[in-house]
Amino acid sequence: MAAILPEKNLYLRDISQAYIQSTTFLNRDFFVRPPAKLKLQEGSILKVIKPLYGVPEAGNHWFNTYHCHHTEKLQMEQSIYDPCLLYCTTSFGIVGLQTDDTLFLADKDFATAENHELHKAKLLAKERELLTESSPLKFNGGHIEKHGVVITLTQPRQCKNLSLIRDWNVNLKSSQGEVRNSVSPKDQYVAQRARGAYIATVCQPEAAFDLSFAAQTTKPEELHVKNLNKRLR
Repeated sequence: MAAILPEKNLYLRDISQAYIQSTTFLNRDFFVRPPAKLKLQEGSILKVIKPLYGVPEAGNHWFNTYHCHHTEKLQMEQSIYDPCLLYCTTSFGIVGLQTDDTLFLADKDFATAENHELHKAKLLAKERELLTESSPLKFNGGHIEKHGVVITLTQPRQCKNLSLIRDWNVNLKSSQGEVRNSVSPKDQYVAQRARGAYIATVCQPEAAFDLSFAAQTTKPEELHVKNLNKRLR
């Protein structure tokens, strides 16, 4: 949409220390031992009343805080397809939420309101980024670049982890850097079709059919492997 609406701008907003900026309180008792640097009385126990990193439900509290900020302060509506996708009806603004990152396409009025309401709510955030030919954006693992009137979205980290399926056991590395040792050809097939499917849904829709077909295969044979390798290339 950003490519066909050149008068609108694409922005990225990165919230700093998002979880601890949640406005809601924990719904259960949660206690921690204080770090030594606080120099509290020995044996002291602290009760955590608001979300911190490491608290399992902290992400839900932050999502509620940031989602409500957009619906209440910016008068946005939630998409019926995805609670993380919102749109504005008073001015032009389409927002995608991803934990502490926000990618949004906006006109001047919405961009001004977004910046104003963020500071008004005293939410700490990094300087807002604007997509230009000299300033690409990184969002949810995607690399967004602008070349004239063309905007491209690629997944370099995910693509780096793609590899062809071999007839022998190999070691595979995940996007987090974890290594799976001695992966069989069948398990390679499962892993590579999953990696390819993720890329297809994000930025390579032309590959979606082949990968969807591969997902139906439970016992891959030589022809299945050959076809998937052809698509992965």
